[in-house]
Amino acid sequence: MANPTARQRLQLVATELGPRAIEESLENLSRLEKALHWIEPVITNTQYPIVIDIGCGLGVIDCALTTDKKTDIRGMDKFVWQLKSETNHFGMTAEEQQSAQNVWKKHNFKIQDGDIDSSWPFETDVADLVISNAVFEHLNGTHKLFLKEAFRIVKPGGYFFLSTPNLTYLLKRIRFLIGRSPN
Repeated sequence: MANPTARQRLQLVATELGPRAIEESLENLSRLEKALHWIEPVITNTQYPIVIDIGCGLGVIDCALTTDKKTDIRGMDKFVWQLKSETNHFGMTAEEQQSAQNVWKKHNFKIQDGDIDSSWPFETDVADLVISNAVFEHLNGTHKLFLKEAFRIVKPGGYFFLSTPNLTYLLKRIRFLIGRSPN
């Protein structure tokens, strides 16, 4: 397939990562696609960019970025590291966990343990782009610390992409009314 669209890349990566990523991506496909349209030009216009995704989950958006090997894409999430245990946040088997790690390696995506509610394990002024996609609303009263850490790790003149779900979207309100998570 020559030059797949952002939507096609997201769907392909989700398929590679397995059932949990497919479920997560389908629910948020439109938002992820819009995020890619904003993020990719920033990466394209930066020589040897460093991208850090805070609360990256399984890294669907990170693996879907159209970059060359000169782009350093990193992610941080505390749930991913629970993959090592028999029971984990993503409900993945050992084989699915290994498969996800192979997908990350294929897409040059490095992921590390970290908690969004505390200091982050990154150097100061290291990232050209910091991504936080549908994470901010999950903070436990640590919003100031989160923003302080984001602006600490982004280089001067760099970018911080913050996105949250639109809870006023009709379908999300209906899900909430019937007792389901709106996300």
